[in-house]
Amino acid sequence: MNDGLQTADQLQGMLFTAAQNSGTAYSEVVKTVGALNASAGSTFSSNQEAVAFTELMNKQFVASGTDQEDQSAVMGKLTAAMGEGVINTDMFSELEARIPQIGTLLSNAFGIGQAELDELIASGGLTAELFKNAMLASSDEINAQFGGTPITWARVWTMATDELLLWRRPVLGGVRGLWQPAGMLIAGILCGCAGFHSL
Repeated sequence: MNDGLQTADQLQGMLFTAAQNSGTAYSEVVKTVGALNASAGSTFSSNQEAVAFTELMNKQFVASGTDQEDQSAVMGKLTAAMGEGVINTDMFSELEARIPQIGTLLSNAFGIGQAELDELIASGGLTAELFKNAMLASSDEINAQFGGTPITWARVWTMATDELLLWRRPVLGGVRGLWQPAGMLIAGILCGCAGFHSL
């Protein structure tokens, strides 16, 4: 999975950071990036690009309120589609059903209207390369939308679970200092919640 442009510890740090940034389980990020490298490696110039793409996709699912199970299932299908080299009509429909704004993001990235986008997809012209580039180019819009999304208890729990994983695995120690404040905040929230339920 490592492309040799970073150490194993650095790669796992990148994966963990992407998980925390998107409120997605670390194991899901690892699974997606590994699958992308295995099936669509030629589409991505580096692990860093694959991780960035995965983080942005996950942020869109989370911002749209998709639950983790559904998010994982659709990301699995998207990974397979990326490996095949094209996002077809069925795959795009699945994405749009969960990420309503994705059509607008693509239209803006390509500088075309919705009708032209529909035609592009129907003709098999939405390649994995085009889709990847559009998502990366839309990072500011995606991050802005994600930043305005309320933090749910499910997201807090996911982040807290990954924090525990971080402390149990020394290989992730390189990012421990970065996420210690977040971990303390999450622990405080969870302790407060526990105290509330004990009343």
